[in-house]
Amino acid sequence: MDELASEPAVHPVHLSRVFRKFTGVGIGEYVHSLRIREACERMLDPEPSLADISCNLGVDDQSHFSRAFHGITGTSLGVVRRMLSKSAITSAATLCRLPF
Repeated sequence: MDELASEPAVHPVHLSRVFRKFTGVGIGEYVHSLRIREACERMLDPEPSLADISCNLGVDDQSHFSRAFHGITGTSLGVVRRMLSKSAITSAATLCRLPF
């Protein structure tokens, strides 16, 4: 947060409030959705494990990421991975049903 706020030279609390006002979500929530969207896209490649995908997205704890993924998308990482492996989908975004 401090790093983001330093770029436009505003206080982190002000940045957070303005971001929420214009997007309807907090910065942390938005970052989670970006990670989830990226995880969906990375699952198109069957090679990396779910743990590797989580780690490469900067998440230290795969189980925490799995819970966050399920909480936002309503679907588990494993279910999305299986759905992708059985279909010819070229974009995982439709499976992840992100709110924004």
